Amino acid sequence: MYWQKTYHSTMKRFLLFILLSATTCISATNYYINPLGNNNNNGLTPATPFQTLQFAAYLTIPGDTVFAMSGIYTNLVHASNVLNIYESGLKRS
Repeated sequence: MYWQKTYHSTMKRFLLFILLSATTCISATNYYINPLGNNNNNGLTPATPFQTLQFAAYLTIPGDTVFAMSGIYTNLVHASNVLNIYESGLKRS
């Protein structure tokens, strides 16, 4: 009888771990940018990329990935940086 309670408790913990792991993986978003893209795109596929690094940086949260496609990235404001990163780090549960 004792082993059944232990087994069920262990199974519940294992299933909870799997569920939490799956939701963590699902919440990460991939964004794509290309100098020929458009910031009005959704940025979610290589066919609909954003144009600027900064626009993608504003949308990302820890855990997201930004794929910079090949090209030359410039800034319209020559006196400032091309990209400012305000947050970084790992996702927190």
